[in-house]
Amino acid sequence: MSSGWNLKEPPIEIKHTDLERVSEDSSYRSWCPKCNKGVLLVSRPLHVFKLNRTERCTLCGQPFWYTDETVNGESFVEDQPRHLTPEVLAAFKKLSDTLPSMPLPNQLNFWETLRKYIEAPED
Repeated sequence: MSSGWNLKEPPIEIKHTDLERVSEDSSYRSWCPKCNKGVLLVSRPLHVFKLNRTERCTLCGQPFWYTDETVNGESFVEDQPRHLTPEVLAAFKKLSDTLPSMPLPNQLNFWETLRKYIEAPED
């Protein structure tokens, strides 16, 4: 199975409160509403104690934009960019085509690198 097929799609606005959780024990991790197989993790930038409003599915790469005010009482980082440049998306799409053949730590590193690009402030 390939991954990242929705990397170039525009972000979908969603409410975290409307998503189906992966388990009863997790109030953050939810199933991706686009592919129903990947997971939305709800992440935080390393430099602040707030949540990222942007998210990507761990499998299909579909970008999402949380519209909730808070998740479990925690607020979001404001003024985050919603879109990546076409060039960056193309590079990540090319890399994502090789994901199934990569060891799991490399796959996780790929998604973390993509997340950093999404979180980076625009110049």
